[in-house]
This record gives sequence, structure tokens and C-alpha cells, in this order.
Amino acid sequence: MTKYSLLLLASLPVGLFGSTIFDDSFSDGLAAATGPSDTNWYKSTSSQSYEEATGYLGLVSGSSGRGIHTVFGSQSLNVGDSLRASFTFNTPDTVGTDRTGSFRFGFFNSNGMSAAQDYTSSTDAAWDPVRGYMAAMDVNVLDGSDTGIFKRQDPSGTGANNRLLGTTSFYDTLGTGGSDFSMVDNATYTGTFSITRLDATTLQFTAVLSILGGGEITSFSVEDDAATTMAFDMFGLHVNSATFGTSNAAGEADNGLDFTNVMVTYVPGAVVPEPSTYAALTALVALGFVACRRRRA
Repeated sequence: MTKYSLLLLASLPVGLFGSTIFDDSFSDGLAAATGPSDTNWYKSTSSQSYEEATGYLGLVSGSSGRGIHTVFGSQSLNVGDSLRASFTFNTPDTVGTDRTGSFRFGFFNSNGMSAAQDYTSSTDAAWDPVRGYMAAMDVNVLDGSDTGIFKRQDPSGTGANNRLLGTTSFYDTLGTGGSDFSMVDNATYTGTFSITRLDATTLQFTAVLSILGGGEITSFSVEDDAATTMAFDMFGLHVNSATFGTSNAAGEADNGLDFTNVMVTYVPGAVVPEPSTYAALTALVALGFVACRRRRA
């Protein structure tokens, strides 16, 4: 992080970002938490879902759909409260085209399943009881990329809902929209996904994507007036096949996204910054990571 980023962050009002649940910059080069601000990351779909490196955690995808997730203490939203994830990542040499809903992220309630462990198959009946919501962004769709926000369907009770973020089959569509946008290779992006409780039964969801040096490129919000959970303890990221990179092997070049920071915060109702504020400030912090990023050969 540059001294200018530090000075700006130091000048922000205390409490602007609410309570930080975790703020993982992967400076230790590990998926496992080694410091008080870190979190433990797990594989959601494959034994090669991620690769570890100093300064980033690689979500390995390329020719395969892959996902990762983390678990934290359950956060119950009161009316007016928000839960927000922000994440900064670098794209590889190859970015696909016409990839509908291929970049996904979401908050979930594990609902009793053992989420704090690796799942190394693309399907597993253990995911069945999970409740929650995901955003799915198109990547370079030729008729204009959109963002969709989806609600996970009720547990089947038979293990049929056997994927976390790797499908929309176990989800209901809440809405799609946002500005048309494109994603390019070797660029730094910041995304945010926020949930705000509006009343006894209603949640509002907002997904934002910004590019470093160019600001916000898309934003979409929608409400669910029949929310099935007000508590969340898991955050996940997923990329479909043929979206980012050409290789699906850890340790190889051009094999997916490099996440340089992921942060989750709980914001009480009295303090609710706009999602674009989070995106802009997180992107500023990312300048420091870009300067020292370790590129793979």
C-alpha cells in the first residue's frame, strides 16, 4: 500500500466501514488465516480451486468452473443494517467472450452444514440445506453484459441442491440489469456485494463492479420482500469455465483471477455508505497491491 493510500484511509471518519469481520490481503501467501484480520479459505468445487502466492489468492478456473468460499461468525441483520463484501482482483492474459452469468459471488447461511472444509467435487449433497443469495455477472456478452441477482431455493431435503455457486438451477431470479459493460485482460477490478435489511421480511441487494483507473462500470440493485434468512455466515466466489484464463491447473500462467484483497464488513443502520464509496476506496487501496504484484511467468 502506498503512503498516499494510507494517508487517505487515515483521514476517513471512524466507523465509516462499520465493523470489519475480516480483511484478507493474502500478504502471508496462504489460504489459511495466520493473522487477526485474515480468514480461512476453502475449495468449493475441486482440489485445484485455488493457488497460494504472496500477495494474492488465485481462483484457478480456465477451462473449468471453479469456486472458493470462507466461513465467519453468523451475522444477523437488524432493520437498517448491512452486510457488505468488497473484493479486488486482477484478470489474466485471456478473458472470454459471451459468457453469461459467469462471474459469481454471494452471501449464504450454512444452515447447519459443515462449510468450514474443502469440497473437492463439483457436486456434493452437503450443500443442500444452504440458504442465501448470489450475484452473477455476464462477461463480455455480445448483446450487452448484465448483472443478475438470485435467491437460493429452499432445501430439497434429499441432497438435490448439490452446488453452491456453480449453477442457477437451485436459484430463483430476483432481477437482472445494470449498465452494459466489458471486462479486459490484465486489469484490476473491485467488486462489492451488499445486503441491507429494509423491514421484517425485506432485503435489498446491490452489486457493483469498478475498474481501477476508470471508476464504476456497472451497478444493479433489487429487493426480496420474502427473505428466507436474515443471518449469514459464509461468502463465496465462483468463475465458470472458459471465462478467465486458458489453463485449469494451479501454478500455471493464464489460469484465472488473482484476488489481492477480500473484505467483509457489518454496517449498522446508522452508518450506511453508498456501495460506490466502498468500491472507490477499495480500488484506491488496490493501487498499492498493483505496484508490488507478483506476476506469473
